[in-house]
Amino acid sequence: MTPARSRRLRALVAGGVALALALAGLSVVLLGRHWLEDWNDELDRRWAPLRTALDVRYQKLEAFEERYRDVYGEDRPWTPRIERLLRRWDRLSGQRDIAQEEEIDTANALELAARGLAVSTQASTARAPDDEVTAAMYAYARSVVPAPELRRFNRAADAYEATRDSVLGAPAAHLLAYYGRSRLGLTIL
Repeated sequence: MTPARSRRLRALVAGGVALALALAGLSVVLLGRHWLEDWNDELDRRWAPLRTALDVRYQKLEAFEERYRDVYGEDRPWTPRIERLLRRWDRLSGQRDIAQEEEIDTANALELAARGLAVSTQASTARAPDDEVTAAMYAYARSVVPAPELRRFNRAADAYEATRDSVLGAPAAHLLAYYGRSRLGLTIL
């Protein structure tokens, strides 16, 4: 074999190997993208019924916060935060093409703030009881999101994250900008 043929053969083999690696990489990205899209679609389907239940829940939280503010004053640490988060929730609900993750982050922040308001209410009512504030707190606490829907959503979020972090999903997530998705963490008062 002549040196020119040998170089040409090596170039062909190297080109074939490079092509095979490129095709394998493309296959991994496309397969990972398919799985990520499936879980992303599942999260979208699971979010709609939760969103409706959360709208009702946050209407009751707004009534609870307003009653608390009327009775105990505006200078409490949780009331401005809850007001701001409720305005954000309302603004997000009026938009068509919003990031679901922003809604979930807002819902999680509202739940945390509501927990703080409930603790503050329990401390305040120990000193100066108010039946209307207590009733508003319990009305909010009883407006629960359906547990089966919440479990399904959180399972889908976990599966999405596991796929996103997997050997096949990570390259697609990185190259195609599939960002993380949060669980919905509701507190039970």
